[in-house]
Amino acid sequence: MTIGNPTPDGIIYKLWRDNTLDPRYFKRWKWEKLKAFIILHPDIKTVLEFGSGVSTLLFNSLKLKVTSYETDSLYIDFIQSLKKTSVNYVLWDNNYSTLSGQFDLALVDGIIPREPQLKLAMSHAHYIAIDDYKGEMKNGLSHLTKTLIRIDKPITDLAIFEN
Repeated sequence: MTIGNPTPDGIIYKLWRDNTLDPRYFKRWKWEKLKAFIILHPDIKTVLEFGSGVSTLLFNSLKLKVTSYETDSLYIDFIQSLKKTSVNYVLWDNNYSTLSGQFDLALVDGIIPREPQLKLAMSHAHYIAIDDYKGEMKNGLSHLTKTLIRIDKPITDLAIFEN
């Protein structure tokens, strides 16, 4: 039983779970870690996100300016149907982009392979969070991440780097 009013994050996660059975979403413990990082860095105002989803709604709820790169137009429509946001969605092929500008934070959490996403993030963001950074994913990206500084504790598979 929930006591009191649910948190804004809880409302978003409930909305998400009520509308999809897809288990592939940014888990709450990962969001708590990333949100704590954002709160500790109040200079973070803009986010470049690869892979739209519950994280898109969560970033937007923090009043961050979000540009979300997604490979599936139907998925963009689904997310937009859940909640009105000010997110700038970009449909792309996970390969080529004419992205310009700088972002404070990038979340690399999109379709595999993630190398194209990480390369764009490294060219356009000060901080980079990579989800599922373990095993084959970590090994496949390590040639790029060796130039970054990991600034979180490397005990979880959500890695946060300074670029």
